[in-house]
Amino acid sequence: MIITQLEINNFGPFKGRHTFLIKPATNKQPVVIVMGHNGAGKTTFLEAIQLGLYGAFSWGLKNMSPRYQSIIKQKCNRKAYNENPECEFSVAVSFTWRNGRSIDQCKLERSWWINLEGKLYESTVVIRNGTQLEEKDAFEFQEKIRSFLPPSLTEFFLFDGERIDYILRNADFSSILKDGAINMFGLDLATRLKKDLLTAFNKNQFRNTLSKDEAQLFDINKSIEEKQELYNQYITQISKYELQKEEMTTQRELLFGEFKLHGGLLADEQRELEQQIKELELSRSRANESIKAAVAETLPFKMMYPLLNKALARIEEEKRARDKERAYETVIQQGDIILSKWNQEVGNDHVEANSQFFNFLISQLKNDKKINYIFDLSEAEFRKIQYIFELTQSISSEEYARWFKEIDRCTSMIQTIRKRLETSVKENSLEETWSAIQGIDSSLIETQSMLKEVQESANILLAEITQLNTEKEKVVQRINEVQKDESVINLADKISSMMEEYQHQSLEKQVVHLGEEIKLHFTKMLQKRDYIRSVIIDSNSFDLTLIGKDGDTIPSHLLSAGERQLLLLAIIKSFLSVSGRELPLVLDTLMGRLDLKHREAIINRFLMNADLQTIVLATDSEFSRNEIDRLNNVVSKVYHISYNEDSGVTEVKSEEETNV
Repeated sequence: MIITQLEINNFGPFKGRHTFLIKPATNKQPVVIVMGHNGAGKTTFLEAIQLGLYGAFSWGLKNMSPRYQSIIKQKCNRKAYNENPECEFSVAVSFTWRNGRSIDQCKLERSWWINLEGKLYESTVVIRNGTQLEEKDAFEFQEKIRSFLPPSLTEFFLFDGERIDYILRNADFSSILKDGAINMFGLDLATRLKKDLLTAFNKNQFRNTLSKDEAQLFDINKSIEEKQELYNQYITQISKYELQKEEMTTQRELLFGEFKLHGGLLADEQRELEQQIKELELSRSRANESIKAAVAETLPFKMMYPLLNKALARIEEEKRARDKERAYETVIQQGDIILSKWNQEVGNDHVEANSQFFNFLISQLKNDKKINYIFDLSEAEFRKIQYIFELTQSISSEEYARWFKEIDRCTSMIQTIRKRLETSVKENSLEETWSAIQGIDSSLIETQSMLKEVQESANILLAEITQLNTEKEKVVQRINEVQKDESVINLADKISSMMEEYQHQSLEKQVVHLGEEIKLHFTKMLQKRDYIRSVIIDSNSFDLTLIGKDGDTIPSHLLSAGERQLLLLAIIKSFLSVSGRELPLVLDTLMGRLDLKHREAIINRFLMNADLQTIVLATDSEFSRNEIDRLNNVVSKVYHISYNEDSGVTEVKSEEETNV
């Protein structure tokens, strides 16, 4: 298999579609280097290949499970999502794959989009030799990929240098090594035959030939097989969580010991100071809101107060004049009615007096001079202007000064308290320590919760398996009493046992060769020819043991970080040389943990001798210009990826573009 192209679209820090042409230029130039600073997208590059090939199996999850959907949603590029919440994001891996005597050109593309309700949709397209495969054929093709290069082997062939300690200390490392050996040496054929036998048994025409007990035994065996497989997955998860828990607990103890040794603010005192900050921030916020409200409602009027005062006086004058006009018009229109009512109420003796008073009222209401209305406001508009004027009067300049003084006071006190908190932490070099402890505590709670959940599920499953095995013994006994050795199920069990024995004997031979190759490649890169006498792999447990020159066992945890990395690279190299398989290597942070001596070993004895496709993902500080030039004969392409702070997206350039 050779990966020829990787396409990343709106995935992780990559906004838009980016294409990496990573097919080796020649067999003598199998190395491609992708360089960039931390956070630019190197790990995303690795994830994109893994996700493109395996989908949900990359994380050991079921397709479209809640956990898988949660992970995928986080991979959508934030900037692209903000521009279009329903944007498509995808990864596509193109590769060549030997199929018998021919070589197929293949492409696996996985696309996702999130609708406005937050639901995730996924589409998988498989193209082989230019033809898109139907759903059934696409499913079978992906099954072949997982059979050819199982996801469990990605620890080796999609290599993350930051995870070396985890891989070697993982309680499941021996199982990974065993699965790798079985697959790489073609011994998974026995396992596949066993599954095929189970599939054949599952067909209705076969089941119809079985007796009642045989059919029951078949169902029990099938159920045990399924539950055992799930149980093994649980055990693997438990081992992973327990190791994570152990590592986090150890790290927390070290950090907490450092914290206690150097001291720092007491928790109660720190909480009290933090509470004071909250109260001061609340007071400052209130003053700010008061200023904002006052500015929004009254400041323009406050600045133009004399003009507002004159305007209001004019408005009031217009209002009085308008009121008189309306009263005058009303009196004129209703004059006869008004006089009639007065005369009725006071009697006919006062008619003349009423008439004189009425004329006097008219003369008083009549405006002697005509007024030119400027504002001519309604009653509601007048009330609003009056309210603004009164509000403007109520907030004095001294009130503004008091608010600003309160903000200054709160800000000054907050800075003083924060400085006290920060100074205490910085003086004792505990700022990062305390932050790390809190992060570990959060991760520990989550890990413990997941561990408990998996342990409970495993215990339930184990009880079910035990019960099924008890039932199986009873059924087998009944069958043997009737049919002796003629039972088809018994024959199948014998065939299965024979295949397992064949697999075991073949493994015994191959692991000896594998151990010799690991020793050879490891000592070459170490440049300590007498340091390791032999590498022994137990054919049953697949525990790997290093034997020193004096015959003593060398525990892997006593190796330096650089030596552990060289050991893993030696295992990878040995798998490929013993099996004769041609697989691509994707190596992330290959040089990040190495000293000068081990860097030279990687360059001179690993990369310079690379004979299969090797994609190296490195920070911009891992390789010097001189080192890249030294690798010129084996490197076919160099890509530079960088995160643009201004645009907020990752940019990709090949070395040719960079040098233009």
